[in-house]
Amino acid sequence: MARNIHIFALTVLAVSALVSSVTVNAQTFELPKFSVGTFHSAKGFGVSVDLSNYDSAHLNSFALFLDMQSILDGQSSSPGIRARYNYNHPLCSKDLKNGDKFQLYAGPGITFGYVRDLNSRVGLMCGVSGEIVGTFMFENHLSLSLALEASAAFHLREDNNIGVLDFKFFQAGLVNLYQPELRIQYYW
Repeated sequence: MARNIHIFALTVLAVSALVSSVTVNAQTFELPKFSVGTFHSAKGFGVSVDLSNYDSAHLNSFALFLDMQSILDGQSSSPGIRARYNYNHPLCSKDLKNGDKFQLYAGPGITFGYVRDLNSRVGLMCGVSGEIVGTFMFENHLSLSLALEASAAFHLREDNNIGVLDFKFFQAGLVNLYQPELRIQYYW
């Protein structure tokens, strides 16, 4: 089972990296120039900001959130902090009724923070990430997004047993792929 999760997560990372090479007609996609809102997930909660490039063909997505690894299951009482940046590319866009739209986009990025990994102490984490995002943009400038994000990162922490620094692969970045992220944003 764990092997299948890792394969799926690595597939998400690979697809988002391949999407970065796709060129898209900027007139097909009307991305918001700026949007700001909240980020909600079992992974954590915080703020999210999206900025489109000058050509409106790509979306720069930023998220800063409290990492809730081991908090919700009661193993820890203090959250970590995590930041993420993704360079997203539109994949498809569909006009809905009343001027609403649905857009699907994906892209590679980076992630870093001071977080807790699965069954370990808090430590520094840094690596690459990839996300796939579906967004409903309503005519009243409100958008709702649902995203899946995977991270391939390294975690530097103190070993639980012997007290020395330990540099390991950040397991939660791939295992938590199935925890969707909900973003509620206002866009201009």
